[in-house]
Amino acid sequence: MTGSIKSGRLHALLIGINVYLPNVLAGGDSYPDLHGCVADVRAVRTFLCGRLGVPDARITVLTADQDQKDPGAQRLPTYRGIVTALTDITVQAEPGDQVYLHFSGHGGRVPTDFPALKGADALDETLVPCDIGAPHGRHLRDLELAFLLRRMVERGLFVTVVLDSCHAGGATRGAQDARARGIATVDRTARPVPSLVGTSDELVADWLAAGGGPPGDQHLGWGTLDGSARVAVPAAGWLPDPSGYVLLAACRPSESAYEFPFDGANSRGALSYWLLDALQGFHPATTYQSVYDRVLVKVHSRFRQQIPMLQGEGHRTMFVGDPATPLSGVLVSAAFPGEVSLATGHAQGVEPRARFVVYSSSEAAGVMPASEGMPASGPSEAVPVRLATVEVTEAQATESTARVVTMLRDEPIRAGMRAVLVDPGGIRLQRAVRVVGTGASAAAVRQQIAADGTGFIRPADDGEAAEFVVTVEPSGELRIGDAAAAPLPHLPPMRADSEAVPLATCLAHLSRFQAILELDDHDPFSPVARALELAIVGRALTAHEGERPELIPLDDRGPTPWIQAGEWVTVRLRNAGSTVLNMVVMDLQPDWGVSQVHPLPWVSDWEPLDPGEERDFELRAELAPGSASSTGPTTGAGPRSDPGGTPTEQVDVLKAFATVEPISFRWLTLPSVDRAGGPPDRPRHGTPTTALERLFALLSAGSAAERTLVPGSGAPAEWATTSLEMRIRP
Repeated sequence: MTGSIKSGRLHALLIGINVYLPNVLAGGDSYPDLHGCVADVRAVRTFLCGRLGVPDARITVLTADQDQKDPGAQRLPTYRGIVTALTDITVQAEPGDQVYLHFSGHGGRVPTDFPALKGADALDETLVPCDIGAPHGRHLRDLELAFLLRRMVERGLFVTVVLDSCHAGGATRGAQDARARGIATVDRTARPVPSLVGTSDELVADWLAAGGGPPGDQHLGWGTLDGSARVAVPAAGWLPDPSGYVLLAACRPSESAYEFPFDGANSRGALSYWLLDALQGFHPATTYQSVYDRVLVKVHSRFRQQIPMLQGEGHRTMFVGDPATPLSGVLVSAAFPGEVSLATGHAQGVEPRARFVVYSSSEAAGVMPASEGMPASGPSEAVPVRLATVEVTEAQATESTARVVTMLRDEPIRAGMRAVLVDPGGIRLQRAVRVVGTGASAAAVRQQIAADGTGFIRPADDGEAAEFVVTVEPSGELRIGDAAAAPLPHLPPMRADSEAVPLATCLAHLSRFQAILELDDHDPFSPVARALELAIVGRALTAHEGERPELIPLDDRGPTPWIQAGEWVTVRLRNAGSTVLNMVVMDLQPDWGVSQVHPLPWVSDWEPLDPGEERDFELRAELAPGSASSTGPTTGAGPRSDPGGTPTEQVDVLKAFATVEPISFRWLTLPSVDRAGGPPDRPRHGTPTTALERLFALLSAGSAAERTLVPGSGAPAEWATTSLEMRIRP
């Protein structure tokens, strides 16, 4: 199915499984209960209903939670329930409609039911229903889901599939902080229950008819019983032909998908959480690829062993649909001096520290068209005017109290106005650290973290999720990991009995780096929203001094660009807005340094671009055996190594900023982590003079103030940012 899809209704199937019926697999393992899957689908439902205006009648929710353990309860995500729901949507939707499928739960791997197609030792990837432990339990296999989704595509539906699960999970040393949505073993339990979708022969024939390859084809991504996996195509196996659908998978087949309490209390899937975070700035021009770029950077920054994957027609705009509808958002139910009441609360996923922008009712009425409520221009092409920023201080079930943070116009807030969520409040500048270990060395490490004076880190409280996990080995070696305790790369050696690179200094540096990476502005009505475009548009293997390399189109290297070491790449920065913007590009490097790469810092603090103007600049990818970073036109500070020490791959994040007013971004520069705590590479300019510069200045070292500001929404300056992850291979 190609070409444009006419405006149509949106149907959704949301599946969240926290609780699995008691189950013991053939090898003694089991699918444990999860914590954040039901919260994922509730938050997605809130977005679909509240932001897009999708009616309840077109949203099917299947959940299994602590209060739904009865296998006879209604709307449980059993194998039969999931197949039935997918079939029902296919029948009910009309050609031209859209279908959104979101699954949060365990993924699994089982010996294949299709040996003639995949090979006798191959695996099927699965979604694990809640009744997998029942006598009639059965996995929903990859070819079954592919069959069901293809029926939708053939009917003329455009399908979006989000799978917040994994097929290669396992225990982590930071399990109290982050939990994998999958198990490490292959489920070899005999399950003689026949498929409700089709016979094996029918499913194989359908796959081949759809363009799926035979065993050994590069498009097959199935693993084998010895634990190996081919991953040439992301999440391969679900659909063979990338037409008529978009698939966003939480990770590659060999990786883990994690859930984590981003707000400090309630677990959420990393993919689901950052997907909805990216959609806070949603607009009809938003493409799947642009959302994926944001999600990739955010997820991978928190969990180094989780790389979300995009498959299908990523160039399409998201949720293209019905004509304009009035401004969505939440109602301001009451207004008092310095405080407002909002008609939203826990039931809609709103928690304390969430931030809203209140819009003037006279300006905002009737100007938020959408596919089912998506923001866009109204009949008069008026632009809603932001009146104030408010932050939730107390949330009840359906009502919240919020303090006024900033008044943006000389006009009082009144009951009946609308407020739009611009930040869920999960991004913090101060990060909790957990120490794993016993004895005097571990106690000394905990004391060092507690004594840190920068305000960027603090010890995790008992029962609190930590964003960094420090493991004290019996040898005295210190290992810093992410929230899942996966070791962070490119850190200098550290020991509990050495002060060569103080642990607290290193952790504070990492916290600053993460905060810079997560800086974002979610306001969909900002004058510079969607005005900033950043892309890698070409490459050249060689370049002569003083000459621009010849532009060569990039190979088909998937949605996440990867660059060969030594290649020059051409990066394009474009002003797609209607006003002059000051733009800058920063490189967040593998050695945890941040440098300005365009314009070069000794040339200018920013580069002005007129509306419609674009600027190309070149970067050269390098893999250096050391950890010293280089600024300017060379990117790639240090390699990621395999266990044998051979460089394999590194990741750079290019982060572009655009502002209306001239602003210095030198506040954001950081040296490499091995030089953490020293003076900056170049002096920063004077005293911050704007709200945005003050936000950036909070990331400077030396201040012991508590760093609890939510980045982005607290700075009313007109600004925007976008990121692009670039992988460099030897």
